Amino acid sequence: PEAQYSLVLFYIIGRGVAEDNVEAVKWCRLAANQGHAGAQSMLGEFYENGRGVAQDNGEAARWYRLSANQGNAEARTALA
Repeated sequence: PEAQYSLVLFYIIGRGVAEDNVEAVKWCRLAANQGHAGAQSMLGEFYENGRGVAQDNGEAARWYRLSANQGNAEARTALA
């Protein structure tokens, strides 16, 4: 999942690839579904902001909770 998460970051900033939020979400979801806390938190951000996916606060909260349960501080802050 770490390599998948790295691809997310590349697609967000366009490093070596064209910027593409939809592609970033695709890779983020793959890493998140494998339990990567950073990817889970980022997927929450994608849903919260409607970036690459339809905006959905419930789905955002679900991913933030999964990440926060693993100790991710950013996810905990997002849920506060």
